[in-house]
Amino acid sequence: GGMGRGTAAAAAWTVRGRGRVGASRSKRTGQCVAIKGEDERVPSPINHADGPRQGYVRLEVLAVVLGALSAAAAAAQCATGYLLSPNRRRGVVDDRTVTAFAGAYSLAVSWLALRASEACPPSLAAADPACAVLAIAVFAYGALAPPLTLAGAYGPDAPPLSPTETLRARGLVAIGALGAVFIPDCIAFGLGGADWWDRVSDLHAAQRTLESSTSLFALFATEASMVAHRVGKTGAAPFSTIVPAFVIVCFA
Repeated sequence: GGMGRGTAAAAAWTVRGRGRVGASRSKRTGQCVAIKGEDERVPSPINHADGPRQGYVRLEVLAVVLGALSAAAAAAQCATGYLLSPNRRRGVVDDRTVTAFAGAYSLAVSWLALRASEACPPSLAAADPACAVLAIAVFAYGALAPPLTLAGAYGPDAPPLSPTETLRARGLVAIGALGAVFIPDCIAFGLGGADWWDRVSDLHAAQRTLESSTSLFALFATEASMVAHRVGKTGAAPFSTIVPAFVIVCFA
């Protein structure tokens, strides 16, 4: 879901003398509480819906942890050369390069998913400017590297692209363009910070879940793409089948 879309949060109040009776949602925890009198807060019956929602938040955190572990594994693979082709290829289709990019992309969308989630720790929110710049660099690379590879401007000293590599690079053009839609989100977090995101969440109650889930879908797609890449390398399935199928899945 895009920024600014979602269901508007409602808060209804009944004034009785000096006291107030109503329901409010805490910005920090997302928990609904009933307010009676000036200071007394008691659990609201609305909280019965928070069980499944909090369970979903825990799954978001689990997915982010797995994404971070995947990024660490990609970094270790690039450092050691484990199962990477020693043959240098042009641009983003080079085995080590595409593995490093996939790890960086997994980390970037994992950050975005956790940052948008209710589970975001204050320490992560405080790092918005730095994290946003790094994530923008990853998404911009994903959008620019494939067309530059096809044009021969990225890695010109490597051998020319084979027909299979050309097909892979064209597939990465489509996927990189799709990933670039996260750049406005990153800019908004980098410039607006926690105060801006709290205001958005107050106005659009479902926005945290929508934004976090969208980023996690991108994470899952990245992991699936690397599985497909490894399947193609083994020859179990031709890239002529893998690349179009994966592009269709990403845009579906």
